Amino acid sequence: MTKANFGVRLQQICRFPYWMVFSACISVQSMAASEFGSGGFQAGNLPSAQVEILPVDEAFRLTATEVDGNAVLYWQIKPGYYLYRHRLNVVANKAIGELAIPKGIEKSDEYFGEVEVYFDELEVIVPINARPADETDATLEFKVTYQGCAEAGICYPPQIVVINP
Repeated sequence: MTKANFGVRLQQICRFPYWMVFSACISVQSMAASEFGSGGFQAGNLPSAQVEILPVDEAFRLTATEVDGNAVLYWQIKPGYYLYRHRLNVVANKAIGELAIPKGIEKSDEYFGEVEVYFDELEVIVPINARPADETDATLEFKVTYQGCAEAGICYPPQIVVINP
């Protein structure tokens, strides 16, 4: 792994949400290695910013486990970062029930208006409804979509992660 990519795959850190026409995105892979600090982008050359922006998989660590017939998706969210509730979606290769998502914190967001967000951690319970007759030899797999931002004003594009409990 070279110093310039830190294992980040075609990731972008965006100043504006991905859907805005005039987004100002900075490709993490295309930046010179000298721009990087210890594992993240040093935003010191951005206006009024002296903060390290972590790669998305460090800012939002996602794990999945299976407990008592349910899957548990758990995000450990670094201080200074948050996840959007309305940008969370989970699909599976087997039958699942309605997600149990806790209430978030209300936030007035400059891009999305009034939203619910999560700081520090998020635990989502996914009921597994597949009946034994429906079971295949396939391992349970989730396709999880989420989006988060740094409080410093940098938003990541939506992430799509395939994960197994």
